[in-house]
Amino acid sequence: MLGPEVILFDKQQAASRHMFFFPICLEHHWWMYAFHPKSQNLWALDSIFRPPRTEHRKNVDQYAARIIEELVQLALPWYKTCPNEIAVEYVEVLMQPNTFDCGVMVHPATTTLCRTGQSFLSIHINCMQGDLVKMRRRFLLDIVLSPWNACLANVEAIAHTPKRNVPPRNKRRG
Repeated sequence: MLGPEVILFDKQQAASRHMFFFPICLEHHWWMYAFHPKSQNLWALDSIFRPPRTEHRKNVDQYAARIIEELVQLALPWYKTCPNEIAVEYVEVLMQPNTFDCGVMVHPATTTLCRTGQSFLSIHINCMQGDLVKMRRRFLLDIVLSPWNACLANVEAIAHTPKRNVPPRNKRRG
């Protein structure tokens, strides 16, 4: 159970944002939606999927769009839901070279947007294999060292245990 100090949603902080990001995991695959409330633009960042969309993916996109609009309406009292369906625009992000780097591949596009404020259409990301290794390492450390990790105390105890210098034993062959 989460304690009273945990704030899962801060309406004042959310109201100061100009863009909202929604990570999605479906069928063991991560991708992200980005929503700009003033323009009512909804982008999908997916490192495996490319249009044309299947009927299933269209339904997922529209369901996500409705939920995203409801969440934004909670945070921004001035926001009015779109009377029509919101069109989901798939952004061209770097294709992942395997089946397990979906989160790692979406991260550079999201970071670039946050830092530069460029529209997704003008973002071009060069991601080398070495960058993927560094990002995987950083994500793993973020997960392991997160204060939300229930095993963090064990990790710190192991990491700070003094190294024992035990001299090697002489083993004789007999």
